[in-house]
Amino acid sequence: MPSCDIFCTVIDNFGNIGISWRLTRQLTAEHDWQIRLWVDKLQAFSHLCPTINPQTGRQYHRQTMGQRTAA
Repeated sequence: MPSCDIFCTVIDNFGNIGISWRLTRQLTAEHDWQIRLWVDKLQAFSHLCPTINPQTGRQYHRQTMGQRTAA
């Protein structure tokens, strides 16, 4: 399984983290990648992903994959 790290510096609250979060979810869902998303402002990220606790430094979020069928 491919994996990578994505680093996000939040500048304008939702633009930077929105793109990073969408890319992370897309690579996970469509290509089965394992992604580590590094975010410098968890408060902004918590608005997009409510399971994030901005008071905790290191967190894990697992996106479950739906059943795939072979074409």
